[in-house]
Amino acid sequence: WYRERLGLTTERVSPEAIRARWDVLVRYLPEFKILVPDPEPIVALLHANVYESRARTVKSPGTLTGESILVDANGRVWLTDFGDANDVPQFWDFVTLESVIRFDWVEEKELRRLQEIEEHLLDDVRFGKPETQGIESPAARQAVSFIQRIRHHAARAVGKEHLPYHLGIFFHAARRAADVDLGLIAKPLECARLAHTLLAMAMIAEKVETSERKVDVESERGLRVDSDGVKRDGKRLSVRGQSLELLRYLANPPDRLRTRREIIEKFLQEPFDEQDETQTSWLYTAIHRLRQKIEYDPDNPCFLLNESNGYRLRLQPDE
Repeated sequence: WYRERLGLTTERVSPEAIRARWDVLVRYLPEFKILVPDPEPIVALLHANVYESRARTVKSPGTLTGESILVDANGRVWLTDFGDANDVPQFWDFVTLESVIRFDWVEEKELRRLQEIEEHLLDDVRFGKPETQGIESPAARQAVSFIQRIRHHAARAVGKEHLPYHLGIFFHAARRAADVDLGLIAKPLECARLAHTLLAMAMIAEKVETSERKVDVESERGLRVDSDGVKRDGKRLSVRGQSLELLRYLANPPDRLRTRREIIEKFLQEPFDEQDETQTSWLYTAIHRLRQKIEYDPDNPCFLLNESNGYRLRLQPDE
């Protein structure tokens, strides 16, 4: 829903596009790499389907911005621009307004100040509460105060399930990051805005990962492969492209011997030739890459095991 509503096409938020923005930002702000050492957690969350597929939807009048909310001389509030009225993710109106204040109105250029804002807004204990303790910048305090007023109205709908709300902010930040013209990044304000969006996305991705760790790891031990992606011990793994397709093939069903001939003919859909070195090289390389992504120790695999003439995938560690 968020991807569709915000125009986040695969091309606009591809791993390459996100990394390009991170690379350029680190070039201009080397200290950003300390806060966000790698954009991979951002990429992984951007391309995960599990959260959006479960999102509830509500009716919305359309796109809410400062320009589409008017107040007349008598203090009455009017909404305009109903062209986009439709079903939207549950907290769309709230997170849309918050994102305007959070990413468009805040003009902080110091990374430390931006980090203070994000830490405050990701503290669920403070959700919807007006206090701004710990934020030194007056402008940032004012912005956070406005945001908490919006959250105060959202609190009843949000309840104690704050993660879907934060994910809404994540996708709004992604849209702004995708809109950045890298040719203008040398301008301090443009650089700071890109830093703010990527920092927020990284911190939300970390929050999601932390939330996942709270699941009973023992009950989640092993691999889980489904339409939403891949998890190991309850933690999402970054497995994409042909590696993901090969893993899904081997896992359907799991714990079954797949001969080299079977993999070449049924997965790669080529006639098997035992003397074809190209096929042999492809298979060994594909298995090696897959082990690099799913194994605790790729040199001592416990999931993807060699057998006499093929491979067997086990979803539980081979003890």
